[in-house]
Amino acid sequence: MASTYTANLNLAKPAKGDVDWDDEVNGNSDILDAAVGEEHYSDGRHKNTISIGDDSNTIDKKILANTGEGNEPYLSYDVSEDEFVLANDGENPSAILTRPQNTIEVAKSGKRFSTLSAAISAAQSGDVILVYPGTYDQSSSELVVNKAVHLKAVGKVTITGSPPDLGYVLSITADATVEGFDIVMTGSGSDGGVVKIGASGELRRCRISHNGIGSTSVGIHCSGNGARIVDCEIENSVAFDGINIGGGGDNCVIESCKISSNGVGIYVSSGANGTVTQSSEISAGGSNYGITLSAGITGMVIRSSIVRKSGSVNECIHASGAVSAKIYQCCFNVDSGAIDTDITNLIGTPYNVSDADL
Repeated sequence: MASTYTANLNLAKPAKGDVDWDDEVNGNSDILDAAVGEEHYSDGRHKNTISIGDDSNTIDKKILANTGEGNEPYLSYDVSEDEFVLANDGENPSAILTRPQNTIEVAKSGKRFSTLSAAISAAQSGDVILVYPGTYDQSSSELVVNKAVHLKAVGKVTITGSPPDLGYVLSITADATVEGFDIVMTGSGSDGGVVKIGASGELRRCRISHNGIGSTSVGIHCSGNGARIVDCEIENSVAFDGINIGGGGDNCVIESCKISSNGVGIYVSSGANGTVTQSSEISAGGSNYGITLSAGITGMVIRSSIVRKSGSVNECIHASGAVSAKIYQCCFNVDSGAIDTDITNLIGTPYNVSDADL
């Protein structure tokens, strides 16, 4: 027979040496089963679960969660689109952890979201947005990635658009990563382009193309400090820049890219210092320089790259005035004079070779 009992549910505990225990085990099982039933609803949810709204009414539902910070103790979370997990942080008994990273899926059918803009609107910083195969047409609307998310293509995903003048198909305005897309501009809007990076975001493994007729738009315009363009292919079929680094685009990195333009391959504007181009292939079109550097910029690095000029211009890398740049381990498609004499602070001797050898 039992000699002691538990404090909470009064479960019997065996006495030392007690072997006749069948009744006590059966009794404990009944007590535990009843206790579990009291802690759960009939549909299996634990009674500590917080439910807000239902399948037919989840609009504008919010949770106020205590953060443990004395000067700002509450945050309001919109839960109309996403699931939230609230948990104590283990240190401050009044504090609640914020929501975990979430994965959002987009597909032409069969997933929660069928448009990229709706998925980005529902996302929070840190979320991953997976986009499944198909063509997602933005028409004249600019797709703005304004949250620090990872927008990633799964398979062949194409984003198309025909933005108006000064517009873009896709614009990154946050510390976001956009990966694996074909992004195509089909209209004739001028003075904008295919992609704009206006923050320290990253464009990775994307193919950028411009099929607009009569347009003066760029492939990629970068004005964000610390932005990265990595392992991308840029094909600008209009007579303008493949990549344009605008003022404010300091410390941009162009790495392992292939750039083919009917205009200048890469144009670096005044005020954009510290740009690094490495392990890339840059080709101009028409009668243009492979890379053009505006007067006064500093900290430019071009290394381990192939740079081609086109047509009657002389230099592969041209400067509109005095420029300080480190250029080394590069190949050019002219026998001599590949680098403008206004560029100083060079390292080593450039490799001037014929185009057939590149």
